[in-house]
Amino acid sequence: MSTTWIKSSLTSTTTSQDGNTRKRTFNNLRSDATAENIASFGDVLATLTGLPTEAINLTTVSSISK
Repeated sequence: MSTTWIKSSLTSTTTSQDGNTRKRTFNNLRSDATAENIASFGDVLATLTGLPTEAINLTTVSSISK
């Protein structure tokens, strides 16, 4: 069997001081993005938004064939 990467997306969640939660989704991530790259991106988002990044979720879609 072989696995072929198709796409990846990243969802970040931030919460403001008044309790409002906001999710941001980023599509078309590189197939070779590492956990360190993604964590660093979360830090950049926190800096740009001024809000702490509560969670980062990576979704990967792959095709599996025989």
